[in-house]
Amino acid sequence: FIRAIGAFRAKNRALVSASGSSAGGDTLSERPFVVVARKRPIFEHEVRRGEHDVVTCLGRERITVHDCRMKACMKYRSVEHCTVELDRVFNELCTGDHVYDDALRPVIPRVMEAGNVTCCMYGQTGSGKTHTFTSLIQRAAHDLGAMAADAGGKMTMEMSAFELCGDKVFDLLNGRAEVALRDDGEGRVAVSGASRRPVATSDEIQATVRVALESRRSSATNVNAQSSRSHAVIRVHVSTAAASASASASASAAAAATPTRGRGARARARAPTPPAAIEGSLSIVDLAGSERKEDSMYHDADARKEGAQINASLMALKDCIRASATGSRPNYRASRLTHLLRACFSDPSARTVLVATVSPSSVDTEHTLNTLKHAAMMRGVGPSDWDCEHVDLAPDDEEAE
Repeated sequence: FIRAIGAFRAKNRALVSASGSSAGGDTLSERPFVVVARKRPIFEHEVRRGEHDVVTCLGRERITVHDCRMKACMKYRSVEHCTVELDRVFNELCTGDHVYDDALRPVIPRVMEAGNVTCCMYGQTGSGKTHTFTSLIQRAAHDLGAMAADAGGKMTMEMSAFELCGDKVFDLLNGRAEVALRDDGEGRVAVSGASRRPVATSDEIQATVRVALESRRSSATNVNAQSSRSHAVIRVHVSTAAASASASASASAAAAATPTRGRGARARARAPTPPAAIEGSLSIVDLAGSERKEDSMYHDADARKEGAQINASLMALKDCIRASATGSRPNYRASRLTHLLRACFSDPSARTVLVATVSPSSVDTEHTLNTLKHAAMMRGVGPSDWDCEHVDLAPDDEEAE
């Protein structure tokens, strides 16, 4: 298997070597929905267990999973090189800075224009989701803090943080108090009872994130000793008064040009209605790790139910994104997760980035394939769009292994 994978990489050496390059001037900011994949490094303890790397990044947009199989006769082996194209792929040499600069940073300024920006981490437990989540939060906090400083008091920020467990939503900034999701008359989702914490700098944003994540639930699974068993949503609400000066001037001019008759009219002319601040938001979502049925065979009944709820909410998210991409009406009420993220599917100016994190370990091949298949389907890439190359291993190759 290792020799067959090595032969594939040698044949595509130029693309493999280019997979860690920067995107340069290319930007993804104009696309409403972007799917990227990040491959984590294979760990030393995995190599000691006899596992090997089965994921190869080709250039900046293609990723291959080498599906190593034993034939039914248990004598011969084969490898299926399964390749899919996404908006961007990042190999094991790329850092969180590469992911942020290419995928998320181009859309951050939209929050100052009343835009809704959402970034979701999706993938198997132990694939590096939370690590990527932390890295993106740090970079986003730095940029938002810099934007607030440059705005000179015309930009204010507040933070909220939520944990979604099954059909319940908890406020991570208020002792995990349970809150409710309500739809207002303008098609927006309000979180009834949720707290907001004012922040002004990068350090304050990161300190608030730490407070929120300390309240989040996690537990050991068969895959990871510290697995997130819930979805976490960190949201920064950005209010700007960029249009206030011009709006005030327009209101004053209109009032001055309006003929006044009587004391009531003169009072209205003297007190024009102050313009409302516009609000955008940045939501960074750490989705709970998906698990296969066989991964939960040692769980108790409550843990298995929890796993089923997690997978159901992830499926609802996938269905909503696909429906939105095809112009269909998304059923955002299918789960609390999609309800909270309704703006991703209903706001035409919203920008959503999905970061699919994958493990390169051979024992995680099925998980990695499933993660990429689901991520690709959210982008509109079906199974028939994959480029698959089947290679039967010759007997002498098998003996060499």
